[in-house]
Amino acid sequence: QTGTYKTKVINSKNEEVFTEYDQVEAIDNIDKNNNVWYEKNILKVSKNGKYGLIDFNGKELLPIEYDEITTLDGMENSLIIKKDGKVGLVNDNGSILIDVNYKDIKALGETYKEGYITIDESEKYGVVSATKRQILENKYDEITQVYLKDYYLVKENGKKELVDSDG
Repeated sequence: QTGTYKTKVINSKNEEVFTEYDQVEAIDNIDKNNNVWYEKNILKVSKNGKYGLIDFNGKELLPIEYDEITTLDGMENSLIIKKDGKVGLVNDNGSILIDVNYKDIKALGETYKEGYITIDESEKYGVVSATKRQILENKYDEITQVYLKDYYLVKENGKKELVDSDG
């Protein structure tokens, strides 16, 4: 009724594990057909109102210092992290792919391998690859992927242009 709940994790010997956290959760996501699936091998944990990630062995993958951790809907290996009103992105190994500097992050294509659109505080769009490379700086009013290798349809100052990954 209050929207709150407690969780606990039990191992195969029926012993409670990961008791040092206030909350431990599986990370659910939803695909384009509204099917629910879960991130593999990672758990979201919270302590004192902050969130982080651990693996199934309890190894910390991402420090417990974020205000929120959510999935990028429909995307595997793509978790949005929020801190101090800004967002970034990590993969399911806890590696930060995009620093926590943006207003919003969206999927560029249908898989994480196609990269991400970043939107900064001044509503300018850029592109970052799944390998952390800044492909296009945040200077565009809009970006759409074109299914020609390494080309993007951008809108800048009211004009649409086709640019390659070198800008």
